[in-house]
Amino acid sequence: MVWFAIVGGYSCQYCSASFTLNSNMLRHVRTKHLNETPYSCPICKKGWSRPDACKEHVYRVHGLIR
Repeated sequence: MVWFAIVGGYSCQYCSASFTLNSNMLRHVRTKHLNETPYSCPICKKGWSRPDACKEHVYRVHGLIR
């Protein structure tokens, strides 16, 4: 994966978004451009790019305790 450092932060190689933290830029690329969904619901197998969204789904949709 290639990214370009800008003054005071990092810029997405696919769009004009810029970030102060490299980790935020990498998350942006994975979720918005590469459509990665490494976190999946253990019940229905729906996928998310962020673990907090997956945990919230399990709690709200399936009624399991957090």
